[in-house]
Amino acid sequence: MTHLRFTIRDLLWLTLVVAVAIHGCRPGQRDMTDPLPPLADVESIEIDCDEPSSMGQPFKFVVPPEHWKNVLDALRPAFRDDNPAKWVWLGKATITRKAANPAMVFLFEVSEGPGAFAVGKKWEDRIYYRGGDSAKLKTAIESARSN
Repeated sequence: MTHLRFTIRDLLWLTLVVAVAIHGCRPGQRDMTDPLPPLADVESIEIDCDEPSSMGQPFKFVVPPEHWKNVLDALRPAFRDDNPAKWVWLGKATITRKAANPAMVFLFEVSEGPGAFAVGKKWEDRIYYRGGDSAKLKTAIESARSN
């Protein structure tokens, strides 16, 4: 009769192999999500930059419909960030939807990596995301504002 012997090292390797097999091996990859409404559901977008920022003095305006896609695309693709950093405040976008309550999107500026924003009406309800590109978002806002 043959007896199998396993060392602690053998068991650790086996545990690692099983964990990778169950959860997959996707280093650095995050699950993308889209918390923003589809373009077809948008009725209006209002942007309110109520504090001085890198975009200049405070301003508020309604985004012309021909600029909606560029503004929303500047926030995509996105993934949820459960440990948000202290990002620089840029402003707030109120997206009025045809089929639901308005979406409140809080816009932040980051200097490295994907852009950042949060969705939710109340502070405690906000979900934070990384996505899109801060520079493209600022360009889209400026373009829409100068129209």
